[in-house]
Amino acid sequence: MIVVSLNQTHRDAFKRMLDDYEAHDPINGEWNAKGRDDFEAYAQSLENDEKGINLPVGIVRIRHNIDTPFLTNEGGHIGYDVPPSQRGKRYGIASLNAGLQVAKELQITKSSSLPTT
Repeated sequence: MIVVSLNQTHRDAFKRMLDDYEAHDPINGEWNAKGRDDFEAYAQSLENDEKGINLPVGIVRIRHNIDTPFLTNEGGHIGYDVPPSQRGKRYGIASLNAGLQVAKELQITKSSSLPTT
């Protein structure tokens, strides 16, 4: 398997993939469905995402040490916000996953927290 950027040579295969999603998993297929109506714009949006162009704004906070009971019991080491207009597009999941990766690289563990009361 190789990873390539989506381009015109993939149009037919992409549409077959969308047909498969519509037939077997329409909920998860919705994420890519906008590529059916305007393949060129969809491919361009993916390229822009890859380059960091026009990304929706969001915030991920990594708390290296937890120093309050609220953060110990409720907030945790990772916090993230997604603007209301961008919710439901899986950006929260992507934000949390990115935060988890950074926390892992920083070797942040539960033991970095205050004891729970």
